[in-house]
Amino acid sequence: MNLSHAQRIRNPAGRRLTLASARAADFRVADYGAKGDGKTVETVAIQKAIDAAAAAGGGTVVFQPGVYASGALFLKSGTHLRVDQGVEIRGLQDLAAYPVMWTRIAGIEMSWPAALINVYQQSKVSLSGQGVIDGDGKVWWDSYWNLRKQYEPRGLRWASDYDCIAPASSRSTSLRTSKCSASRSAAPASGRCTSATPTT
Repeated sequence: MNLSHAQRIRNPAGRRLTLASARAADFRVADYGAKGDGKTVETVAIQKAIDAAAAAGGGTVVFQPGVYASGALFLKSGTHLRVDQGVEIRGLQDLAAYPVMWTRIAGIEMSWPAALINVYQQSKVSLSGQGVIDGDGKVWWDSYWNLRKQYEPRGLRWASDYDCIAPASSRSTSLRTSKCSASRSAAPASGRCTSATPTT
C-alpha cells in the first residue's frame, strides 16, 4: 500500500510504521502522571491516557504493576484498557468521584452516580488482562444494609435499592478481567462483564 508522507511515522528505531500500526500504540498511564502506589488519586492521569489513545485514533492503555486508586473512568471509541497481572484498579470510597449520569438502576431509568469503568455512547472498546478491578464496595454495602433494616419493617424493602446512593459498580465483587468488549454502547457499563471472573 502506498502511503503519503503525512501517513508515515518513524519510531525511535527508525522503522516505518503504517498509520494503522501507530494507532495500535501503547499509552502508558505512568506517562500521564499515574503512580500506582495505592494512595494517590489516579483518576485524572488514567483518563488522560484513555483520552490520548482515543485522540490518536485508538490504542491500548497500559499500567505498570501496582494499585491505582480511581474514581469513574470513561473508555472511548477505539481504546483498549489492558489490566495486566499485578495491576489493580481500586474504586475510591468517595461519592464525589463518580459523576451523576442518566442510567438504569434495578430496572428503572434515573440519574445515578457513574460506575468505576464506564462505556457511554462509544464503539469498539475492549478490556482485557489478568489484573483486578475492585469497586472496594464494603462501605456502600454497609450503608445499603443499614438502610434496608430501617425500611423493611415499614414495607419499603424495594425503596432501599433507590434511596441508598452508591457508584453503579460498587455492589459487585472484585473482577479479575479476562476479556470483554463493546462494539456499541449507549449507556454506562455496570462494571459486570460477562467474561470476567469474580475473585474471592
